[in-house]
Amino acid sequence: MNKIAFILIFALLTPFAAQAQARKFDAFVGYSFQRVEGFPSNANMSGWEGALTYKFTPYLGMTADVSAQYGTLTGSRINYHNILVGPEVSLPRKISPFVHVLLGDGRSSVFGVTSKTFAVAIGGGVDYRVTDLISIRMAQFDVITGATKQTSSDGRFSAGIVFHF
Repeated sequence: MNKIAFILIFALLTPFAAQAQARKFDAFVGYSFQRVEGFPSNANMSGWEGALTYKFTPYLGMTADVSAQYGTLTGSRINYHNILVGPEVSLPRKISPFVHVLLGDGRSSVFGVTSKTFAVAIGGGVDYRVTDLISIRMAQFDVITGATKQTSSDGRFSAGIVFHF
């Protein structure tokens, strides 16, 4: 009888112990390149990106993304900042693909004039797990709307390091 009780308790509690060891947060920091299509010309901008993802399950999480890109447009400095949030779906493996849809605030400063728009980033990428605590974000590609006006669609590429905790 004791053996059966032990097996039942072990079988019931093992999933909770395994879940407690799962990493719940992913923090990404890295380089970001964005191509902005604007009038009267286009701009190639470099900058940084940071994101924090809370994992509800190993496959589904909620991501908060902040980025800034800097460049020049017809001889004048352009700055573009995003604060975005949304769901992310990933496949947790050694090579881990993910996709996300992020919504939020986009602010640009061109020719000394600052504007604020609703921004949407749709995209995904691939992470390579180096250790249990660190992955390399080999590539992340997003299409971002709202960089210079509500209807613009611009490409963003990011790469960097992901910390799991």
